[in-house]
Amino acid sequence: MDKSEHINRFGERHISIPRGQTNIPLTYEDELGMTREEVIEELDWSHDPRSESAHESHTQVARLPVITDELITHHAYVALSLSPDLGKRHIEIEVKNGQVYLDGFVPSRRNKRAAEYCVERLSGVADVFNRLNIN
Repeated sequence: MDKSEHINRFGERHISIPRGQTNIPLTYEDELGMTREEVIEELDWSHDPRSESAHESHTQVARLPVITDELITHHAYVALSLSPDLGKRHIEIEVKNGQVYLDGFVPSRRNKRAAEYCVERLSGVADVFNRLNIN
């Protein structure tokens, strides 16, 4: 077999194979002498998630949801109200740029630590300033 001829999976053989050229028609001939032309087009795999080019061209930095100070304040009030140690205590909460300030009175050191723990584990909280006083 000549290197310029190639048989495809349908039993057709190439009459001519252009090298490195695209959009040029290939001519196929089957065993009965019937011919057909096919155009070779460049393949673009960037849409395929399995291709490397898809990861390179479509990779984005994950964006975390923005948590506002108002949302942190709301979550802090809910967390403190659901705490069995602090449920009925009046604690003032102020949030500035993710920093939470706790003000008010609690009956014990345990309650003071519990309030700080409830708030510091909330999403978006950068730091907690526990200014609670013990009665």
